[in-house]
Amino acid sequence: MGDNYESKETEFDKAFNKLYPNTLDYLKSRIGIEFIDESLSSQFLLYYNNLTALRIFKDIPVHIIPNTKSLHEYSPYFFPYHWDSYDYLERSIFECLSTYYGISFSLLRIGYDMNIRGLFMYYLTIKKYRDNACILIKSNKKKYESLCNAIKNSKSDEHFPLGLYDDINLDKFQFNMSDILKQLVKWEVTQPIDNFEILYRPFKELSGYVHTHPDKSDYFYFMINQETPFVRVIIQERMHEFNKAFKEVIDILIVLVTNLISVFITNNPKNEIFMNENQKMLETMGFINSSNCINKIVNI
Repeated sequence: MGDNYESKETEFDKAFNKLYPNTLDYLKSRIGIEFIDESLSSQFLLYYNNLTALRIFKDIPVHIIPNTKSLHEYSPYFFPYHWDSYDYLERSIFECLSTYYGISFSLLRIGYDMNIRGLFMYYLTIKKYRDNACILIKSNKKKYESLCNAIKNSKSDEHFPLGLYDDINLDKFQFNMSDILKQLVKWEVTQPIDNFEILYRPFKELSGYVHTHPDKSDYFYFMINQETPFVRVIIQERMHEFNKAFKEVIDILIVLVTNLISVFITNNPKNEIFMNENQKMLETMGFINSSNCINKIVNI
């Protein structure tokens, strides 16, 4: 019996040693690592600016809110979305660099959607916002009241802030992005952006790249250039479109996050210095909305 086991193990090792290198080489070829250098160098400034702004987006709540415990206490319904949103946004850049442009637009849209829904959930936990939600009530009063009751009855607390997601089936309470953004504007938590269309445009356009406009798919671009199916190539136009869309998205998200944690910024010299440094970088790189937002809050 022992001899049979050793024989099987040896056969497995032989198969592993033969198949693993080929499988690894195949995966490396499909990941698109070989395109990253040329993609990055060809539009380096755009990628650099977007990566820098993404870092600022990630760091603002982590740096400004005093510690991890306070972070979860202050925004237990937002920070999980913020964390995951950052991963999707960062990954969207990697996919674009690797020539998977359709996937990069999809991830960018998911990251934008996720962060906004996290903000929405956070503000609903505050009574003054729940009591002034005319747009959501008009959209679906019954759904809105059920969601508010579920949040108020949640067992979530400071020791386990994510308990909300055990208590509530959020799929039952989803509002469309248009209504959510209109309500955020109405709550005046998107300043200095007070135009719903500015906030909704990236979501609408990214939806086009993702699924509503076939002519914006990778297949369309590859066929127009008469490329061989399933063979990756760098397309400068697609990269430029992505970087433009990413800049618009991250500029908005920094505004929304800054408004959320603004109470921690004022009257704290260290936080004001941190935000002023980031404001100058954003202004230099052309992120107008977020630069103006930080400037307004810090210099009230």
